Amino acid sequence: MLVVLCGPPCTGKSAIGADLESRFGFIHLEVDAIRQRILPDSDQNIEDRNTAYRAMHLIAQLLLHQGATVVVDATYYRELHRKELAAILKTVDTQTALIQCKAPLDVVLARFKSRSPEHAALDLTEDLVRELWTNFVYSSDGLTIDTSQPSDVDLDRDDSLGLWVAMK
Repeated sequence: MLVVLCGPPCTGKSAIGADLESRFGFIHLEVDAIRQRILPDSDQNIEDRNTAYRAMHLIAQLLLHQGATVVVDATYYRELHRKELAAILKTVDTQTALIQCKAPLDVVLARFKSRSPEHAALDLTEDLVRELWTNFVYSSDGLTIDTSQPSDVDLDRDDSLGLWVAMK
């Protein structure tokens, strides 16, 4: 199974990905961490971001072919990245769950300001976070969750997705 976590920066994608990894043993692939690992001296330009997305998608594809459950964690703000993921999904027979993270702007900005200076997304500024939050387009195809408050989202079954999410 492939779990796609997307949404603007600081909306809780990585926290949910880490939770899925620890609770269920899923493989959590975070695009910023991959970029930092494969391009440690990156100035985080668009080409380096595109390379990191391609690397994450390739790793996910290989793991899915082996039957693993994989969580990909990225904004998926750009259409190019969404199209690349869709192309990979055509090569793999697996269920897919789309989880879109959302939080009020004041919460997102507070999270941004409290981030560690070592966070992988060093290119983010408060203005860019605000812009990405304002312009993010949520899909009606997935589950959108408000991550501003702790919640016990039932990841085992979500009827709004119209499918059983095999989380156990």
